[in-house]
Amino acid sequence: MKSIFSGLIICIVQLAFSAAPAFSREVILIENLATSSEGELLVNILIKKFKLPQELITLRNTNQSCEVRSEAIIHLCLLASGELEVRKMNQYVVKNSLGIFLNQSEGVEL
Repeated sequence: MKSIFSGLIICIVQLAFSAAPAFSREVILIENLATSSEGELLVNILIKKFKLPQELITLRNTNQSCEVRSEAIIHLCLLASGELEVRKMNQYVVKNSLGIFLNQSEGVEL
């Protein structure tokens, strides 16, 4: 049952992005002020641990400060110190859409 919902959400997200590319936005944006390998590690954790599709994740390596100018649903900032800050998170979308990808039976909290 979970795989049916996962497939449905992926189709909806892909349709939304392909139907209106001028209006599409990142779903999960990670601005990386740390090293490239630390940014890739974070992406791998999101994919492997939380089962999020790679297509929903944008990793942007930058040397500027993380500013919340993005329309992303989740905007994370990986600081040079290795600390992770949540700059923005749309709780409603996360719980009602992206929550399908999380294995909540293992006690993962949103």
